[in-house]
Amino acid sequence: MFSQKLSIYIPHVFANITKERIVEIFSKQSIGEVDRIDFVPKKGKDGREYHMAFIHMKSWYDNECVRNLQARILNKSTEARIVYDDPWYWNLYENVNPRSASELKMEEHIFTLTKTVNVQSDRIDKMDAFTQYLEDELNQAQATIARLQDELNYRTPPAMSPVMNAPLLQRQVTNEVSADIQVELQRYSQTAPLRMEDQRYGYNQTSASLKMEDLDVSVSHEDDGPLHKKQADHSVQE
Repeated sequence: MFSQKLSIYIPHVFANITKERIVEIFSKQSIGEVDRIDFVPKKGKDGREYHMAFIHMKSWYDNECVRNLQARILNKSTEARIVYDDPWYWNLYENVNPRSASELKMEEHIFTLTKTVNVQSDRIDKMDAFTQYLEDELNQAQATIARLQDELNYRTPPAMSPVMNAPLLQRQVTNEVSADIQVELQRYSQTAPLRMEDQRYGYNQTSASLKMEDLDVSVSHEDDGPLHKKQADHSVQE
């Protein structure tokens, strides 16, 4: 049955075939005048891209060849095909639910977005792998720094604590104080006058003067002990 409203589709069109070429083939083979062609991008199991072509006819040419072609398209048990470049051909099927131009455009947009999402997903996976690589490198660097720090601490001798130097400092101070005491005693024995309380008891300067030989001064540099003084026996008469 011949129909001017028949809409068809081609399930597989190579990606290098353009809409203009399809229009040209339909015109050259006296099939009809094409109103518009909607391409829906597809991808095969082998990863190759192709198109599904929905062909909306402006008019079919009324001739025996077209009538025979429409009859084969409407008969589900037979195949309808157009040889566009021998031996290459297109299989034709009835489009029972023709979509509007806006619907086809939306489907193309969805396919484009899906493709973009897949590309971005691949990039994210690569970035995650690179991030993991950087984290591993950072962990190795931190471990190396810790090992070098341990080696540096092991090779560097600890600084001497002030408490450890205390005996040596005490010995030096004791030596200096002992020498100062000897000098002061010697000066005092030579120049010191009688004190007032000594004059009340009748002590004279000559008899009460201290002499270094009357004092036994002992300074120990080995033990760092206190200064011992021993006064020799000295008798004073009034």
